[in-house]
Amino acid sequence: MFRADINGLRAVAVVAVVLYHFGVPGIAGGYVGVDVFFAISGYLMTQIAVTRLERGSPLVLAFYAARARRIVPALYVMLALLSLAGAAWLTPLELRQLGKQAIAAAGFFSNHVYAGEGGYFARAAHEKWLLHSWSLAVEWQFYLVFPLLAAALWRLGRQRALVAGLGVLLLVSFAASVLVTRSAPAAAYFLLPSRAWEMLAGSVAWFVAARIGTRAAPLLPALGLVLIAAAALSYTPQTPFPGVAALLPVAGACLVLVRPSPAGLLAAPPLQWLGTISYSLYLWHWPVVVAVRYAGLPLSAPAIVAMCVVALALAQASYRFVEQPTRHALQDAGLRRAATALVAAGGLTLAMPLAAYVTNGLPQRVPGQAAQVLPGNDGLHDSPWSYPQACSNFQLPLAGGQARSCRLGDGDGTLVWGDSHAEQLYPLLASFKDRGFRFATNAGCVPVRHLNRVAPGFDCDLYAEQFLRLALAPEVQHVVIAGSWLNALHGPELQAGGPPDVCHKPSPQAACEAFASPAAALAFMELQLREDLRTLTRAGKRVTLVLPFPVHQVDVPRYLARRQFHGQTLDYTLSSEAFDASATDARRMLERAAHDAGAQTLDPAAVLCASGACIYQHGGRALYRDSHHLVAEGAQLLRPSFERLFAEPPASTVARRPQEAKNPK
Repeated sequence: MFRADINGLRAVAVVAVVLYHFGVPGIAGGYVGVDVFFAISGYLMTQIAVTRLERGSPLVLAFYAARARRIVPALYVMLALLSLAGAAWLTPLELRQLGKQAIAAAGFFSNHVYAGEGGYFARAAHEKWLLHSWSLAVEWQFYLVFPLLAAALWRLGRQRALVAGLGVLLLVSFAASVLVTRSAPAAAYFLLPSRAWEMLAGSVAWFVAARIGTRAAPLLPALGLVLIAAAALSYTPQTPFPGVAALLPVAGACLVLVRPSPAGLLAAPPLQWLGTISYSLYLWHWPVVVAVRYAGLPLSAPAIVAMCVVALALAQASYRFVEQPTRHALQDAGLRRAATALVAAGGLTLAMPLAAYVTNGLPQRVPGQAAQVLPGNDGLHDSPWSYPQACSNFQLPLAGGQARSCRLGDGDGTLVWGDSHAEQLYPLLASFKDRGFRFATNAGCVPVRHLNRVAPGFDCDLYAEQFLRLALAPEVQHVVIAGSWLNALHGPELQAGGPPDVCHKPSPQAACEAFASPAAALAFMELQLREDLRTLTRAGKRVTLVLPFPVHQVDVPRYLARRQFHGQTLDYTLSSEAFDASATDARRMLERAAHDAGAQTLDPAAVLCASGACIYQHGGRALYRDSHHLVAEGAQLLRPSFERLFAEPPASTVARRPQEAKNPK
């Protein structure tokens, strides 16, 4: 039975998601709209299942057929059109990645792909054309299991057994969601076991609605909308999610579902229209977002309005010319013929994505001049880091309580301590391996004790304690410390005044305490770093502190590949003054800490920004693998600086930029 209030609730859910993805201020928690969709799905699927079971009608195949008619045609058309557009617009590497994502989306396993590639809120997520397909995969996986489970429970004890079984599974899934959100947030966000409870909550809501219906308090739907709005307006990407936080939007949706309300706000014509096209709108809005970001356009107010118009137009066209005709045609065709048609459509849909993936992005599309640069420029193939993987992602604890590290050459005379900004020096220091290096690094963990990453899953404070112990070993004479200082202070987006990416961890057992501001994080880092440096210098170690590496506002290899692929000139520059302005606070903090502890500094920007602009490419080839990590060729530019460093006696003066040596701060 059609319920206008549920259709209106769909509109609320999709509007929240779209406004969040479009960057509308104040809707930082709009991603909870997906949770509302999950609850609605559980409600409607339970209604379908129980109705058929009570009638004695076959459930499983009919259920699958109905879901396929509803979901597959519009999805496959979107995938096909997006793949064709990608073949005309994207570089080979980007087209290959789109092909991989399209295959996963068509097979409804993209949530597993994205769970292994980082979080939903990561910066790189904005470049994934089909990231939003994760929720369709979760729902489809639920659809595969639910009718089988419902039929089995019904045989055990009809509705009573079904309610009890679904209730137990709801509690188990919710407990898993709470636990996994803390330990493995990406898996918790993307995978069915920690999301199933949201759909099962909708199932329970159906049983409640069937029992009490309109006898429920008439204010329940209004209260439900308030809860959904509270989550959308108060949550942020930093909110641990799903876990306990998902209770608010799911409970809000269930309060609307349990009390049928034919009139009121949710029955308003605009919401009814949006609810009707909500599926197609969800499908098309995210590619619009990625296209705007790909084109480098700012999310200004006019741009957001234009994006809304385009997304709504695409959604209306998809509903009118794909959803409606195919649903009726497939229903009239019968089960066997409909299945054959869907399989054939799937083959046609996957032709381009498969070709893109297998051929590494159809490289024959690349113009001759650009092809000479792209293969070594991350333009055609995914490339690993420029140093052995054994030098990153150390494990703790190990036998003897030692952190695992790797050696370069014979001996341990020099220890390199840091995060990925220290690891990127590996190909450069390989040419000095006769000195003997030991790398003690962990990507994502700035080399300061009693700090941890804000993101879950890091034990940076444990690593730092182990690495300091390694640095104090008698055989170590020289300690080189390098870190991603700017990211730690301002987060991966490097927004001025943005929240720090680190928190204070007083002890391994204590909770990580958030810093009130980057200035507070900076002050703590200076005090702790000064203490650590003094510990090393008082032990007779020579200590070199590497100042911040230039951080660019573009993903360098992707920027170069796109410009070259489209035959466009390079119009991006990062002036020395602009980088200095963004790095001043961190540089001064590091210089003060080094000076007070009797350590020295080495400034990569003295070389990389010496010409008045911070270089990022040479001959069209990227010197960075992203916005702030050097590839081997880029790291080699620092060779003269390290030659001087290793040639200097321990009592050398601090290495600074020439102009700073004349005009100290």
